[in-house]
Amino acid sequence: MTDAPRQLHLNLVLLADGAHVAGWRYNNSPDSFTDIDHFVELARIAERGTFDALFRGDNHGAIHSEHGRRNWHALEPVSLLAAISQRTERIGLIGTRSAIFGTPFEVARQFASLDHITAGRAGWNIVTSWAPETATAFGVGAEPAEEERYRWAGEFVEAVLRLWESLEPDAVVADLATGRFLDEAKVHEVDVRGRYFPVRATLGSPRTPQGRPVLFQAGASPRHRQYAARWADGLFTVQRTLVGARSFYADVKALAAGHGRRPEDVLVLPGLEVTVGSTEQEARARRDGLNELYGMEHLVEKLAERLFVPPDLLKPDAPLPYEQVESFTPPSRARPFRDQVLAHARVRNLTVRELIADNPGGHLSIVGSPEQIADHLQTWFVERGADGFNIFVDTAPEGLELFVDHVVPILRRRGIFRHEYPGRTLRDILGVGAPGPA
Repeated sequence: MTDAPRQLHLNLVLLADGAHVAGWRYNNSPDSFTDIDHFVELARIAERGTFDALFRGDNHGAIHSEHGRRNWHALEPVSLLAAISQRTERIGLIGTRSAIFGTPFEVARQFASLDHITAGRAGWNIVTSWAPETATAFGVGAEPAEEERYRWAGEFVEAVLRLWESLEPDAVVADLATGRFLDEAKVHEVDVRGRYFPVRATLGSPRTPQGRPVLFQAGASPRHRQYAARWADGLFTVQRTLVGARSFYADVKALAAGHGRRPEDVLVLPGLEVTVGSTEQEARARRDGLNELYGMEHLVEKLAERLFVPPDLLKPDAPLPYEQVESFTPPSRARPFRDQVLAHARVRNLTVRELIADNPGGHLSIVGSPEQIADHLQTWFVERGADGFNIFVDTAPEGLELFVDHVVPILRRRGIFRHEYPGRTLRDILGVGAPGPA
C-alpha cells in the first residue's frame, strides 16, 4: 500500500438494458438479457472508462410480477462473468450469490474457479435476502427468524473462507524432476460442525491469484454493517443524503477498526442511478421520455411494490399517504430502501407523480449534465460520504457511453479518478489489503 491520494472507485451495475424499466424498449433489444455479445460490449465500454469492476446482481432466474414488462437476470452470474472475462483484460468481475441458499462448498468452488479463470479479477457479493420463490426453488422451508437467518449466513461465509484456505499457498509443488505434484502436508481438511451447514471437505482448488476472491456485502442495516466490517472488502449500500452517508461511512470504518482491520480496507460504495444529458434540461427530457415509454400506471405499480403497499393507495397527483404507507410492514431487508424513499418524498413535499419523475427507487438518482453528476460524485467522495459508487446507468449501452465519455473525463481532470488501471488483480484495483486468515 502507498500514501498516494485517495482515488474514487466506480463499479458498473451490469444490467442488460440499464436500470430504467423501459430500457429494453428504448434500445429495441428484446434478446439483450441473454446475448453474451451485448454484455461483452458493455464490459468493454466500462473497461475503457477504467471502472473497477462489473457488479452483477441476481434473482436466481425467478419470474415475478415485474417481469411481465421488463427483462431480468436470466443468466447465472458466475457463468456470465467467466464468459465476459475471456473478452476483457483488466476490469474486475463481481458476482452475487446468496449465503442462505445453496452450499458453502459449491460457492467456494465457483468463486475460486472464477478467480483462477480471470487471473485474479473475481469478487463475491454476499447477500442474505430471503425470497419465497427462491426458497421453494432450493427446496428450503419456512423463512427463519431474522436473527437466526444472520447466524445461518455467518456460518455459510465462514465455511467458504475456510474452504478457500484448504491448501496452503505453496501446497502445489509440481516438481517435474521428482514427479511430486502436491505436498500433502500442506493440505488441510475443513471440518465445520455447524448447525446449518456442516462441512467436512478439502476444496480441490489451489490458493487463488488474490489469496481469495474479493468479498462484497450488500445492505444498509446495522447487521449488514457488522458483517461487512468483519468479512468484506466493500459494502454496497443505499444512501440518499450526504449527512446520512457521512454518518454511515464513519460507522462502518469504526466497526472495521474494532475488528482489527484497517478502515481503508473496507470500501463504502452507495448505489447511484444516473441519467446524463448535455444539459440538465436534456437529461430530464431523456428521463421523462423513458417514463412515458413505460407508462404512469405501471410506474405507480412499481413504486407500490417498492413501498409494499397496494397500488390503489397511491394517487399520481396527491402526496404520499405517509401514515397509511407506514402502517404496512416491509421485510427487514427492504426497510432501508422504503424508509429512504419516504424521507426523500417528505422532505421535498412531492406528489406521487413528482416522486416518480425525481427519484422513485431505493438508490439516489441524479439527472443532469456531466458537470452536475461529477460534482455530486466529488462532493460525496471528498466529504467522506463514500469511497466510490456502484453506478446504475439509465440505458445501456447509450447511457453508459454518455457516462464514460463525458463524466469520467471530468473526474480525471479533477485528479480523483484514474487514467489507467493500477494493477492486475481486483484487489490491486480496489487498493484493499491482502486477506487475513478466516
